[in-house]
Amino acid sequence: ERTAACFGSLLKYVLQEGYTLLPDREDDGLTALLLGDAAEALGRWVYLMDAVDDRERDLAKGNRNHLLAMDPGEARLLAEALLVEAEAIIDRNLALVDYERWGGLVYNIVTVGLPATRQRVMAGERLPAL
Repeated sequence: ERTAACFGSLLKYVLQEGYTLLPDREDDGLTALLLGDAAEALGRWVYLMDAVDDRERDLAKGNRNHLLAMDPGEARLLAEALLVEAEAIIDRNLALVDYERWGGLVYNIVTVGLPATRQRVMAGERLPAL
């Protein structure tokens, strides 16, 4: 979980710094805060999703995966709870940001795409390589 938090912190920093470089942004700091917190949760989500998806391969290859230190059933339950928690944080924060043109796309990714991906991985389905 600490490694996932580090990954989240990195994504938060990148997104907040990138946001400050945008021209014509009207903001009192709230949007950067909301985006940063959502990015931090997304970073944790991505790291945990990868850990769940790679668990069996990591076990077979002797790779580091923090989920290997736990009972497989307990690891899955904890990972799913943390993923759902991250999805809620992402949804809550991004719902408060004005997207002008991209609102529908962001909404679909956050409320449909992330949960559907989590459900597929938790069911043992392999995701396509990027």
